[in-house]
Amino acid sequence: MEQSKYLEIMLTQKFHFLEVVANTSMTWWVSSVVFCSTVIGIIWLYKSDVFKLPSRLFSFLGITLHLFFLSVVIYGLLVIYRVIKIEEDINRIINLLGFAELKFNQDIISLKCSILMGTTSFFLIWILWFGISRYLKRNYNSQSTASKT
Repeated sequence: MEQSKYLEIMLTQKFHFLEVVANTSMTWWVSSVVFCSTVIGIIWLYKSDVFKLPSRLFSFLGITLHLFFLSVVIYGLLVIYRVIKIEEDINRIINLLGFAELKFNQDIISLKCSILMGTTSFFLIWILWFGISRYLKRNYNSQSTASKT
């Protein structure tokens, strides 16, 4: 197979991968926002029941949710990193094909910005959880101290 045909196939695959990333990122964002909001809402709504949890379970719940919310942020950052690498590959292939004047940077920049905005929303959710968990821990400790006296 001649090199230009191979490069065209590779370029097509790179663009297909970006399409998959865009679609999965939308699904990731929507499903994660709904899940994170639901978890935080349920914990806030039933905080009186959360205060009744044993100390170890209460701590485990807090740490687990911190790690989960942080992992959603890290996932978004890794997707952005991967898109940057694919963008570099696309530009390299376009240059090898002799079409250096063709640039798809605006579309890729839009994709990166969209994923970054989604990731930022999860960073804010993580910060919100940090504040809520501090509130819960403070009240959990005061309730456990009050119940001992």
